Amino acid sequence: MAPKPPRFMLNLYTQHPDDDTPKLVQVQAFLPVQQTHTTDRHVLLLWVNATLDPGTSNACEVIQMTQLTGGVGGFGYFAPLAQKQVPDYRAKNAFWDLGVFTRKERDKILELAERVEFRKESRVNNCQTWLRDLLMMMVDEGMIEESVFEDVDKGVPFKRKRPELDSEVAAAT
Repeated sequence: MAPKPPRFMLNLYTQHPDDDTPKLVQVQAFLPVQQTHTTDRHVLLLWVNATLDPGTSNACEVIQMTQLTGGVGGFGYFAPLAQKQVPDYRAKNAFWDLGVFTRKERDKILELAERVEFRKESRVNNCQTWLRDLLMMMVDEGMIEESVFEDVDKGVPFKRKRPELDSEVAAAT
Protein backbone atom coordinates (compact mmCIF):
# COMPACT_ATOMS: atom_id res chain seq x y z
CA MET A 1 0.00 0.00 0.00
CA ALA A 2 1.27 3.47 -0.90
CA PRO A 3 2.28 5.71 1.99
CA LYS A 4 -0.22 8.35 3.06
CA PRO A 5 0.59 11.92 1.98
CA PRO A 6 2.58 14.04 4.44
CA ARG A 7 0.59 16.67 6.35
CA PHE A 8 2.05 19.59 4.38
CA MET A 9 0.20 18.31 1.28
CA LEU A 10 -3.19 19.39 2.76
CA ASN A 11 -4.96 16.13 1.97
CA LEU A 12 -8.78 16.42 1.93
CA TYR A 13 -9.46 12.75 1.19
CA THR A 14 -11.03 12.11 4.62
CA GLN A 15 -13.53 14.94 4.06
CA HIS A 16 -14.06 14.17 0.34
CA PRO A 17 -13.35 10.48 -0.31
CA ASP A 18 -13.90 8.62 -3.54
CA ASP A 19 -17.36 7.06 -3.91
CA ASP A 20 -19.03 4.37 -6.01
CA THR A 21 -20.28 6.60 -8.84
CA PRO A 22 -18.70 6.31 -12.31
CA LYS A 23 -16.26 9.20 -12.86
CA LEU A 24 -14.37 10.80 -15.71
CA VAL A 25 -10.63 10.13 -15.32
CA GLN A 26 -8.33 12.69 -16.92
CA VAL A 27 -4.67 13.47 -17.42
CA GLN A 28 -3.75 17.01 -16.38
CA ALA A 29 -0.60 18.78 -17.57
CA PHE A 30 0.47 22.16 -16.29
CA LEU A 31 0.60 24.74 -19.06
CA PRO A 32 4.18 25.90 -19.67
CA VAL A 33 3.42 29.38 -18.28
CA GLN A 34 2.53 27.76 -14.93
CA GLN A 35 6.03 26.31 -14.57
CA THR A 36 8.87 28.75 -14.88
CA HIS A 37 11.41 26.60 -12.99
CA THR A 38 11.54 23.68 -15.43
CA THR A 39 10.84 22.81 -19.04
CA ASP A 40 9.13 19.53 -18.06
CA ARG A 41 5.39 19.95 -17.53
CA HIS A 42 4.05 18.44 -14.33
CA VAL A 43 1.47 15.75 -15.14
CA LEU A 44 -1.00 13.77 -13.07
CA LEU A 45 -4.09 11.59 -13.29
CA LEU A 46 -7.27 12.90 -11.65
CA TRP A 47 -10.97 12.49 -11.02
CA VAL A 48 -13.35 14.80 -9.17
CA ASN A 49 -14.45 13.72 -5.69
CA ALA A 50 -16.51 16.83 -4.87
CA THR A 51 -17.49 20.30 -6.08
CA LEU A 52 -17.56 22.98 -3.38
CA ASP A 53 -19.88 26.00 -3.72
CA PRO A 54 -21.41 24.73 -6.99
CA GLY A 55 -23.09 27.31 -9.18
CA THR A 56 -21.12 30.23 -7.74
CA SER A 57 -18.06 32.12 -8.94
CA ASN A 58 -16.20 30.46 -6.05
CA ALA A 59 -17.06 26.94 -7.20
CA CYS A 60 -14.03 24.68 -7.00
CA GLU A 61 -13.34 21.00 -7.39
CA VAL A 62 -11.73 18.62 -4.94
CA ILE A 63 -9.78 16.24 -7.14
CA GLN A 64 -8.27 12.91 -6.30
CA MET A 65 -4.76 12.91 -7.74
CA THR A 66 -2.57 10.04 -8.79
CA GLN A 67 0.89 11.44 -9.35
CA LEU A 68 4.57 11.20 -8.68
CA THR A 69 5.32 14.25 -6.60
CA GLY A 70 8.43 15.93 -5.30
CA GLY A 71 11.46 17.05 -7.22
CA VAL A 72 14.80 15.96 -8.60
CA GLY A 73 16.40 13.64 -6.08
CA GLY A 74 13.30 13.33 -3.87
CA PHE A 75 10.22 11.86 -5.56
CA GLY A 76 7.33 10.03 -3.90
CA TYR A 77 3.98 8.44 -4.64
CA PHE A 78 1.35 9.00 -1.95
CA ALA A 79 -2.25 7.76 -1.89
CA PRO A 80 -5.02 8.52 -1.47
CA LEU A 81 -4.58 12.24 -2.10
CA ALA A 82 -7.42 14.72 -2.70
CA GLN A 83 -6.89 18.47 -2.91
CA LYS A 84 -9.06 21.53 -3.47
CA GLN A 85 -8.31 23.39 -6.70
CA VAL A 86 -8.66 27.11 -7.37
CA PRO A 87 -11.82 28.00 -9.34
CA ASP A 88 -9.96 28.70 -12.60
CA TYR A 89 -7.50 25.78 -12.53
CA ARG A 90 -9.10 24.19 -15.59
CA ALA A 91 -8.31 27.33 -17.62
CA LYS A 92 -4.69 27.22 -16.45
CA ASN A 93 -3.96 23.59 -17.34
CA ALA A 94 -4.39 21.15 -20.22
CA PHE A 95 -6.61 18.05 -19.88
CA TRP A 96 -7.14 14.81 -21.77
CA ASP A 97 -10.05 12.46 -21.08
CA LEU A 98 -9.20 8.80 -20.55
CA GLY A 99 -12.81 7.73 -20.11
CA VAL A 100 -15.44 7.11 -17.45
CA PHE A 101 -14.31 4.55 -14.88
CA THR A 102 -16.18 2.66 -12.16
CA ARG A 103 -14.93 2.65 -8.57
CA LYS A 104 -13.51 -0.84 -9.11
CA GLU A 105 -11.61 0.40 -12.18
CA ARG A 106 -10.31 3.47 -10.30
CA ASP A 107 -9.12 1.18 -7.52
CA LYS A 108 -7.31 -0.85 -10.19
CA ILE A 109 -5.62 2.37 -11.39
CA LEU A 110 -4.39 2.95 -7.84
CA GLU A 111 -3.12 -0.65 -7.67
CA LEU A 112 -1.23 -0.17 -10.94
CA ALA A 113 0.19 3.15 -9.71
CA GLU A 114 1.70 1.37 -6.71
CA ARG A 115 3.44 -1.04 -9.08
CA VAL A 116 5.10 1.63 -11.26
CA GLU A 117 8.82 1.31 -10.71
CA PHE A 118 10.76 4.50 -10.00
CA ARG A 119 13.78 5.60 -8.03
CA LYS A 120 12.92 8.11 -5.37
CA GLU A 121 16.33 9.76 -5.78
CA SER A 122 16.21 9.91 -9.61
CA ARG A 123 17.86 12.87 -11.29
CA VAL A 124 16.83 11.93 -14.85
CA ASN A 125 13.27 10.56 -14.63
CA ASN A 126 10.26 12.39 -13.23
CA CYS A 127 6.45 12.54 -13.05
CA GLN A 128 6.23 12.35 -16.84
CA THR A 129 8.10 9.06 -17.12
CA TRP A 130 6.16 7.71 -14.13
CA LEU A 131 2.74 8.64 -15.58
CA ARG A 132 3.78 7.36 -19.01
CA ASP A 133 4.56 3.98 -17.41
CA LEU A 134 1.22 4.00 -15.56
CA LEU A 135 -0.74 4.78 -18.73
CA MET A 136 1.10 2.04 -20.62
CA MET A 137 0.14 -0.39 -17.83
CA MET A 138 -3.47 0.74 -18.30
CA VAL A 139 -3.15 0.05 -22.04
CA ASP A 140 -1.72 -3.41 -21.29
CA GLU A 141 -4.63 -4.11 -18.91
CA GLY A 142 -7.18 -3.04 -21.55
CA MET A 143 -8.32 -0.08 -19.45
CA ILE A 144 -7.60 2.50 -22.17
CA GLU A 145 -7.01 2.20 -25.90
CA GLU A 146 -3.50 2.73 -27.23
CA SER A 147 -4.88 5.56 -29.40
CA VAL A 148 -5.97 7.40 -26.22
CA PHE A 149 -2.45 7.05 -24.82
CA GLU A 150 -0.99 8.32 -28.12
CA ASP A 151 -3.26 11.40 -28.06
CA VAL A 152 -2.14 12.27 -24.53
CA ASP A 153 1.52 11.58 -25.35
CA LYS A 154 1.30 13.85 -28.41
CA GLY A 155 -0.23 16.62 -26.29
CA VAL A 156 2.15 16.56 -23.32
CA PRO A 157 4.56 15.00 -24.73
CA PHE A 158 5.88 12.50 -22.15
CA LYS A 159 9.54 11.99 -21.46
CA ARG A 160 10.74 8.42 -21.99
CA LYS A 161 12.45 6.62 -19.13
CA ARG A 162 16.23 6.96 -19.25
CA PRO A 163 18.94 5.05 -17.42
CA GLU A 164 19.71 6.52 -14.02
CA LEU A 165 22.75 8.73 -13.67
CA ASP A 166 24.71 6.28 -11.54
CA SER A 167 24.44 3.56 -14.22
CA GLU A 168 25.53 6.08 -16.88
CA VAL A 169 28.57 6.99 -14.77
CA ALA A 170 29.38 3.33 -14.11
CA ALA A 171 29.12 2.53 -17.83
CA ALA A 172 31.49 5.39 -18.71
CA THR A 173 34.28 4.12 -16.41
